[in-house]
Amino acid sequence: MNEIRPAVVTKNFTMQNTMYAQGTAVLNWKITFPQFWSQRYLEQAKQLNTYYYREALQRRQYAVTQLYPAAKKEQQAGGAALPYELETAVNVTYNRACILSLYTDEYEFTGGAHGMTVRKADNWNLRAGKRIELCSLFPMRINCRNYLIRRITAQIEKDPSLYFENYRELVVQNFDPERFYLAQSAIMIYFGLYEIAPYSSGMPVFAIPYEAEPISAVCLER
Repeated sequence: MNEIRPAVVTKNFTMQNTMYAQGTAVLNWKITFPQFWSQRYLEQAKQLNTYYYREALQRRQYAVTQLYPAAKKEQQAGGAALPYELETAVNVTYNRACILSLYTDEYEFTGGAHGMTVRKADNWNLRAGKRIELCSLFPMRINCRNYLIRRITAQIEKDPSLYFENYRELVVQNFDPERFYLAQSAIMIYFGLYEIAPYSSGMPVFAIPYEAEPISAVCLER
């Protein structure tokens, strides 16, 4: 198998609008979503296209039916200095053999000092037609969760000043096995804003190198 060959051809599409109240812009929304094509995984690509398109429609619905009324009410009350914002951005991080990994960052601003970004990652084995589970990448580890928490804590200890003082407790509390994506040489495990570190430190991401074969080797499994 040629591990360099992409699993799919990817293209991002965008829907966007600026919404007004009494002639004033109160909400800007921009939703980007991926679409895929693959001769090898034609049906799987179609299913993913439907999945991500529906997600985009849901975010548009949220913007129009929830954020816009809230922004309009804020503007009418004289409290909105800046328009509300909703923007999603898609990042494909691994696309080889039968593996597709990506994450979507959704930024939302509804006033205050700054907005918030929420990240959602998806990791697909197109050959098997299912998601990749984090601990399936560590088959030799009896307690995968504890192992990864130790690896993450060890990285934090190299510069704990970037994190909250009780980071050990917070890492255990907020570790989520669904929050990861794949890079070329490592598994990237992330935490949400404010979960283990101040906002100024950004979104914490920890690289856990693959222990043996490249991730695309799972495509050879029978």
